[in-house]
Amino acid sequence: MGITIHFQGRLRDRADVGRLVEEVADIARTLHWRRRTVDGDLKGIRFHPHPDCEPVALLFDSGGRLRNPLLAGTDESGVCFVKTQFAPVEVHIAIVKLFRHLKKRYFSEFTVTDEGDYWESGDRRVLEEKIAFLAEKIEEVGRRIAGVRTEPGDSAEDLVERIERCLSEMDDGPDRSPGRGPER
Repeated sequence: MGITIHFQGRLRDRADVGRLVEEVADIARTLHWRRRTVDGDLKGIRFHPHPDCEPVALLFDSGGRLRNPLLAGTDESGVCFVKTQFAPVEVHIAIVKLFRHLKKRYFSEFTVTDEGDYWESGDRRVLEEKIAFLAEKIEEVGRRIAGVRTEPGDSAEDLVERIERCLSEMDDGPDRSPGRGPER
């Protein structure tokens, strides 16, 4: 749970991998982001923009398509993602701006689904509201789960059932996430 940017794409020219890696490495170096190039079955770069953000992997197969090594062998292997929920909002914005730049310069196909809606809106306020909303929900889940008690002899299934019942109580009201109007 948390604001995540999902992305997938294909390079215009698979020979552009080296240029893209050099450019991203230079940008990452300038921004003091940890980075590591990858040169194996997949070629590309991983960079870590902030300790409270997941690393970003821009890894390409021999056809120039982005690949997620965690999903290798699945139909979803081209869907990549980075969770930014716990990092400063500027980190999310910087990643989106980098993706916009890379899309224009290197990709024939590049799609982004931004759970913070910054990719679509460019509105920092919308992103901040979504991050705050999810942070509140994450805290609420933590409080509720912390209140779940176990009894001697409880099975794992008993505990799972109690947690599910506790969490389902959160779903009893209408969705009040930012950007959602009244339910009809």
